[in-house]
Amino acid sequence: MCTRMSLHASLTSNKSRIFSSECDACTHVNEIRLYCVNCNETVCDSCLINGSHRNHRYLTLQDAVKNQLEKIKDQSKKVKTNVKKFHDINEIVLRAEKEVQLMYDKTKKNIIAQYSELQTLLEQNHEQAFLLLEAERGSVEYTLSRLAEDGDCYQQYSMDMQENIKTLRMKEKTESPTSLLEEINALEMSLETMEEYYFTLNEKLNSHGVRLKAMQDSVQKLFKKNEKILPRPWEFSKAITFDPDEKHKDLTISEDKTQVFLRGSSTKHSKDRRAASANILASQSFTTGKHYWEVDVGGSQNWSVGVAVHNKIKNGVDYYLGNNKRSWVLESDEGDLRARHDNYVSIVKEASVQRLGVFVDCDKGRVRFYDVSTGNVLHTFIIRFKGAVCPAFSLRDQAYSTAQLHICRLTPRDVHYASREGSIDSGTYDMNDVGHGGSTDTSL
Repeated sequence: MCTRMSLHASLTSNKSRIFSSECDACTHVNEIRLYCVNCNETVCDSCLINGSHRNHRYLTLQDAVKNQLEKIKDQSKKVKTNVKKFHDINEIVLRAEKEVQLMYDKTKKNIIAQYSELQTLLEQNHEQAFLLLEAERGSVEYTLSRLAEDGDCYQQYSMDMQENIKTLRMKEKTESPTSLLEEINALEMSLETMEEYYFTLNEKLNSHGVRLKAMQDSVQKLFKKNEKILPRPWEFSKAITFDPDEKHKDLTISEDKTQVFLRGSSTKHSKDRRAASANILASQSFTTGKHYWEVDVGGSQNWSVGVAVHNKIKNGVDYYLGNNKRSWVLESDEGDLRARHDNYVSIVKEASVQRLGVFVDCDKGRVRFYDVSTGNVLHTFIIRFKGAVCPAFSLRDQAYSTAQLHICRLTPRDVHYASREGSIDSGTYDMNDVGHGGSTDTSL
């Protein structure tokens, strides 16, 4: 159904371009005079006078028809070649399905093996940590028992030493000084040993906590490192769908509400092509938690994808999506990528994006865009959310084909996500929020 709708939208769009009797370049109702080769559109007197086609090359309508017929003839030959090449499309599709199944089985096997290895590594680390913990406890208990034994001995030595000192005082007048000095030196050595014991006793009693703290810090570092890479954004995948009640009149959505098509009409008449956007919002909105979805943007060169404050974005042709304080988007203008919000614009140095990932963390205030094929972070906005935001999209007119976006299915069909009904109103929000790309967050 979706494929048929896409084909129908494309053919309808192309048909309206070829057979339209109105001026392609403006909304005037004047008689068409010439065909502008540079812009590939018909022009009227008003278009020739206003200078928008200055220094362009023109053809008469008759010559334009001849040229277009020649182009169609060449295209027809290419189509005929492709039809011959793919004459048995059912067999080709069947072969592709088998390849997909093989790829799926291989990927599943690899993922199971890698998670098993990861689990084994964690279990080994966990086991060794507790072995070390038990060994440290045994070592500390042995040290403390030795300190207790030494303490009992030194207490007895202390009592004996007092008696020895009394005895030496009594011998002081009767025995020779030489023998007395030997006994005194022996007592001094014993006193120094006892003094050192009691001097270092507190240090020894508290030293057992040093190794345990070091071990706890080591595990904490391991936890922090894993916290940065786990969980992955796709763990928060949501079944996002387009809202048929929140779309521009020139947009058509598929039956399952995951594809949107732009019929080339009113959006192409704006002097500012970026401004002439046909917007559409999703049926879902978020106030808390983490959320992730992916969009196939390969069917359009001029698009915007991101989030907008719920109920604050027009769904018609306007200047708002990504160009005000209520929306944060990544946009493509003829393939050139930019992150856009209000007066902030950042060029994204990425060759091309076919599948775009969007991750929203309402609690930490993050909107992050990924190139799904590479896993690279394209840009991150830092936002202080104070209300509900919803996925927002826009398409702009493009020549010779129907612009389209496709929300990729990341959850099984029997998993549903709550709609916007009953969601919290957007309210107000603090806008010291623009975050630049190149954050320390991990890839997809």
